Amino acid sequence: AKSIRYSGTAGDIAVITDAAGKLLLDKDTNIDHVITIDAPRSQDDNNFAPEYSVFELSPFVHTIKLEADMLVTQDIGWWWHHLYQHDIVFSHGCLDYTEKTVEDRIHRKLFLRNNLPNIYNGLSYFRFSKKANDFYSLCKQIHANWDKVKRDVLKNCTDEYGSTDVVYALAAKFFDPLAKETIR
Repeated sequence: AKSIRYSGTAGDIAVITDAAGKLLLDKDTNIDHVITIDAPRSQDDNNFAPEYSVFELSPFVHTIKLEADMLVTQDIGWWWHHLYQHDIVFSHGCLDYTEKTVEDRIHRKLFLRNNLPNIYNGLSYFRFSKKANDFYSLCKQIHANWDKVKRDVLKNCTDEYGSTDVVYALAAKFFDPLAKETIR
C-alpha cells in the first residue's frame, strides 16, 4: 500500500486480511479499507484461501487485485483506462527480471497436461458485472467440488487442493475456450 501511494497512483486501497492482520492494518494511513475474513482454523485446513471471494468482498465497482508482496515502483494509474473496458482481466505472459517473457512452465505441468491458459492471479482486474459474477461463482463451485473436478475434469491431477491459478484457469477456459478475450 505504501509503494502504491508513493508511486503516485490515485485511488482507494483495500486490504483483505484475518483478524490478527486487521489489528496491525487499522493503524496504517495508506489503507482506506481493511476487510476481515476468517482464516483457516489450522494448518491442516485447505491452505489455499478461496480468493474467488475477492469479488464479493471488494468495496469497489472496479478492482485491481494485487498480491500483498508486490512492490509498485511507478505510477500505475493508466491501468484503469486500459482495464475498465473489460469485465475481467488476468495477468499472463509475465516477465522476468530481465523483461523477457517467462516461457518455462516446469512448475505448471498440470496446466500443460490440461491445456489450461497460463494465467496468474497475482495481478487481476474485475468490474462489478454479471460476467465477473458468473466467473467468480464458477470458481466457487470448482473450489467447493475440487475432489470431483480433479477426478473427472483434469488429467492426472494429484493436487490435494485447487490452487487459485488452477481454479481461475479452469473457469477462464470455460468462459473463453478460444482465448479470444485475452488482452495482448
